[in-house]
Amino acid sequence: MTTIKELENWMLENNMKNTFTPDARFVTDEGEGLEVISGLYIWYYIERGERQNLEYFKSEKDAVRFLYNYLIQNKS
Repeated sequence: MTTIKELENWMLENNMKNTFTPDARFVTDEGEGLEVISGLYIWYYIERGERQNLEYFKSEKDAVRFLYNYLIQNKS
């Protein structure tokens, strides 16, 4: 899978709650998330309103690969 939409569909098919991708997050959500700013994909963590940018990706494919692997490793 190479797009965020494909990843979202995979998450839906696998009954995974999506609070990670840009269209599924709310401003008040805490925890990890993916954001796209001017074509740069940023993996970040928010706790108590404090944000830390953790990873940067130049392509959607690289960001999706990272998030997919993250989900597989942390699947409950």
